[in-house]
Amino acid sequence: MFANHRRGLSLIEMLIYLTILAVVALTLTNLLLTSSRSFTRSKIDRNLMTSGMIVLERLVREVQLATNVDLTGSTLGVSPGRLKLNTTDAGGAAATVSFAVSGGVLTIEEGALAPTGMTPNTVTVSSLIFRRVATANSQAVKVDLTLIDSRVSPPRVENFYTTAILRGSY
Repeated sequence: MFANHRRGLSLIEMLIYLTILAVVALTLTNLLLTSSRSFTRSKIDRNLMTSGMIVLERLVREVQLATNVDLTGSTLGVSPGRLKLNTTDAGGAAATVSFAVSGGVLTIEEGALAPTGMTPNTVTVSSLIFRRVATANSQAVKVDLTLIDSRVSPPRVENFYTTAILRGSY
């Protein structure tokens, strides 16, 4: 008359369920950690790329606006390099713009103003080389820039290259 209904779980069933639960929990934990690392790497890559693009854009713009390269005030062909450009301000008066590395930060110095940092504090400039390219008809500046973000291991390194022609030299 009474059916034999089992109540509860046997010890073997409990161990099987706990094992399955542990495998699922470990898989989800591993997935979350991998996603977090990927997000961090992506954020660092984006930071490096944005920093490099902003720096190169400003460098190119200033080189294109310059009348010539001040060879005595520049350090060309070595790292860390220094580039001093002779240019004019908005009013047409003679001015200078200089780019250099100070403490791993790329700085710009406009005229008599204090140098201003161009790279964020999370990015270090490990190499900056300026090269002057001069022909009979034109003058250009080639820039080799290496940025490092050390917040991950191994540190993320990105190289940037560009060449800009000075105005009036073509």
